[in-house]
Amino acid sequence: MSSGPEGWEEQASELLQKAVQVEYSFITNYRFLADSLPDQESREVVRILAEESAVHADVVASVIRALGGVPSLFDGALPAAAHRENLKRQLKYDKLALLLHSQAARLAGPGWRDLLAGIADVERRHIKMLEKVLERFG
Repeated sequence: MSSGPEGWEEQASELLQKAVQVEYSFITNYRFLADSLPDQESREVVRILAEESAVHADVVASVIRALGGVPSLFDGALPAAAHRENLKRQLKYDKLALLLHSQAARLAGPGWRDLLAGIADVERRHIKMLEKVLERFG
């Protein structure tokens, strides 16, 4: 790839960090939006947008890595040496998700209780998996 003006990598990395965060939010938001739309054609179009946003996020993340950065879903990119911190932050969010899903399952009616409890179970598994990965980082 050709080089740009002096300091372009740092400026581009900052913009790309914001872009990857936006793309990831699109993936999630489009999927939720698709499920709420009244007609099949609209749902399909919005699902395509989610899929294309996933491709965009992957491409942007690759560029960030190529520039020496680490893509981050969170505000403020962490340096590559901070993988442990990224994982710890994600573990915190998984624990929050477990708490929220568990509380919602307890409050939910019979039609939703099992579904929400199942999501909580998956979050428990995610927590265990992340804890095992974190052990590798000492």
